[in-house]
Amino acid sequence: MLVAKYGLGGGDKRLDSYNVVARLKYLGREYEVSAAVEIVDVDDEYEYRLRLPYSEDVLADAKGVVEYIKNRLGYSNDFLKNPIETILEELDDIVNSSDVDERVRLEGLREAIKYYLVINYLGYGLVTFLLADDYVEDVSCIAPGNPLRIWHKRFNDKGWIKTNIVLDEAELERLLFKFSFRTGKNISLVNPVLEGVLPEGFRVTALYRRELSPMGSNFTIRKFRSKPYTLVELIGKGFLTSWVAAVLWRLVELKKFIFIIGPSGSGKTTLLNALANLIHPNSKIISIEDIQELHLPYHPGWKPLVTREGAYAKDYTIFDLVRIALRERADYILLGESRGEEARLIFQGAATGHGCLTTFHASSIEELMARLSAKPISVDREMLDLIDTVVIVNYQVLGNRPVRRVVRVLRRVSSWRPIYSVNFSNGLSITNNRGLSDLDLARIMRHESFLNYLVKLGAYSPEEFIDRIRLYYDGKYQFRDGRWVLSSAAL
Repeated sequence: MLVAKYGLGGGDKRLDSYNVVARLKYLGREYEVSAAVEIVDVDDEYEYRLRLPYSEDVLADAKGVVEYIKNRLGYSNDFLKNPIETILEELDDIVNSSDVDERVRLEGLREAIKYYLVINYLGYGLVTFLLADDYVEDVSCIAPGNPLRIWHKRFNDKGWIKTNIVLDEAELERLLFKFSFRTGKNISLVNPVLEGVLPEGFRVTALYRRELSPMGSNFTIRKFRSKPYTLVELIGKGFLTSWVAAVLWRLVELKKFIFIIGPSGSGKTTLLNALANLIHPNSKIISIEDIQELHLPYHPGWKPLVTREGAYAKDYTIFDLVRIALRERADYILLGESRGEEARLIFQGAATGHGCLTTFHASSIEELMARLSAKPISVDREMLDLIDTVVIVNYQVLGNRPVRRVVRVLRRVSSWRPIYSVNFSNGLSITNNRGLSDLDLARIMRHESFLNYLVKLGAYSPEEFIDRIRLYYDGKYQFRDGRWVLSSAAL
């Protein structure tokens, strides 16, 4: 249901307003529904207000007609195959056989009925619009009866924003079952935790009833781009400099063992994915995750592995998948996040010549080493020396603008030596080449020049980025008269 807070109060201030359009496909048909959004400052707290094109009363009438038609149809094959078109066709039959007053009422409701069907049968109810809003990064439901909260890309200097969407216990439970069906994962009293990926590519975590959460059912949805960030786009957004990107590119080429560390939401997986797209197209990459977040569809040698746990005769954990990957002739192993004993195995991969990249929750090199050597990971001190580079990313709100940035890069050169650091608040950076003598500085400078060329071109899309990196590796790009040009053979 919607909380009735559409009008502005005396002290309320509208900060922004825009429309959200959700496009949903089913059986070759595309359905489009929209809603208006207002961002309002209420008593120094932001609110996200969703306004539908129909009132709650009209949608309640539409729901009543849909339920009547469902009961009239039963669960026929046509209904199960395409509930929206079947109900609309049945509605037309009812309209044609009704008296004048009823015909007028139903014809006036037809668009509202279609709207209700699309958001509730193809979508996720009102949550549909939160997922369709490009400015919304995360959606959180704490418990039944609590307003849903969202993390907004533009308005987050005061933290999470309360929405005017509230789900009661029955609505929330139905939504969790829809998540369960669409992720292919089970949720029940026996298995009250759901972790999966929705068909739209969004990661959902849900808890069922009060088995683990005394306040009742809840969920969190983390949204990911349908097309991941490329390194060129990250440079353009100021996430890292072209020089740092070129150094990391060279490290990836040499199959160095790289840890990307930082707090949750700082961009660790984003950077890992972007670096993986630099790997030579003829290489074989195996990515390993609990829930798939890495996305390399344009790399011909990518093989993703995900865990299988719960309701199966045999579970396959991260540890099992790393062990499987070590038996293959993979050039690179990407571990989505190192957390437990599987981290010890990826050190074995690094020791046997695999290129290894992984992320880890830690805020400093000291914290990283302490956690890796402590239980349950318990990596031997000698094995820790296999780590070549640690990249530290961070997240802060500067003014009212969220900023994610690579803040430090360290390499092990007898001891840990910073080769790059930046002051987050003023952007002043320091670079140090003394830890790079083994990497071929001339090649790093060539990589940096090419990345700057791609930034100038605006080659942000993964498809274009991968194509140009392939041409670069194939020697089809040449640097002439201070600029990069494609050879005639590549045109």
